[in-house]
This record gives sequence, structure tokens and C-alpha cells, in this order.
Amino acid sequence: METAPANSFTATGASWSGGTATFTGISSTRGLRVGEQVAVSGFTPAGYNGTHTITALTGTSVSVAIASNPGAY
Repeated sequence: METAPANSFTATGASWSGGTATFTGISSTRGLRVGEQVAVSGFTPAGYNGTHTITALTGTSVSVAIASNPGAY
């Protein structure tokens, strides 16, 4: 998963439930904020890819709003 150059990172996993996709295995979410948009790329299935709004953060995960189930990662 990548964001704008100043806030880029890699995720090793993804899951979806009830309109929220969660990207996991992130070494740091420092510099990211809830409400900011991130550009996601490189995931299969491609339904995870696109520009999404961050809805929640932990130290190692980022959750974004994705209305439909993108499929199993």
C-alpha cells in the first residue's frame, strides 16, 4: 500500500468487513491521520486498490472505507 511520497508504506495483508478494509503488517503509521486520503496500489484482488479515506489507525494497521467486498486477499 502506498500513499503520497511523504507518507508511503508497505502492508503485508488486507481484509474486509462491513464496508471497511484493513491493511495490516505496516511497520509504522506515523504521519498518517484519520480523514486523510491514501492511494492504495499493488493489491490482488484489485478491488482494494484506489484512493480511499482513512477511517482508523493503529500502530501497525490502516483501515479505509470500501463499500463493496473486494474479495479475499
